Amino acid sequence: MDLAGSTRLLTEHPDVQSAAVFPDDGSLVAFVVPRRADLRPTELDTYVRDLLSWRPALMAPHRYVMVAAAPADPGDQPAWADQEPAADNTEPTIPTTASSLREKALWDALTATHPAVSPSMTATYPELGGEFLAIPAVLDHVRRTGYDGLDIADFLGTVSLRGMAAKLKSVVRAESR
Repeated sequence: MDLAGSTRLLTEHPDVQSAAVFPDDGSLVAFVVPRRADLRPTELDTYVRDLLSWRPALMAPHRYVMVAAAPADPGDQPAWADQEPAADNTEPTIPTTASSLREKALWDALTATHPAVSPSMTATYPELGGEFLAIPAVLDHVRRTGYDGLDIADFLGTVSLRGMAAKLKSVVRAESR
């Protein structure tokens, strides 16, 4: 796991002043000093997951903690955890449910084809335990709801379900005469 690479990826965001990524009970936590007071974890998560498709050796943080300032030692995880929270950062968790029609189409397809899975729009298909052999059924379900734009390779990468849903295009069907 390349924590320095994940940190660099976050600091490439134009609205991030500084950041650090650390392991945290089997997952990753990112501490972020934002340049904008309204920068939200969901925005960072989408940014990181979209870029990860180009940098497969890196991992996306599972949690983002917005802080007002970086500690003197940027490698000191407890010091990051002791920093004051960033002002007006009231978003407690990253939303995981579908919030657009395209996301709902993908969400419905996943719940129809994987009844035991509770999809998280910030997860990737493999992270959900999605089955390779079920991908054609998911694609078929999405197409029957009037959307297209995904292929099998999209399900195997590191793009989140939210990022995959963003690729969906509405398909206008010609009426039969």
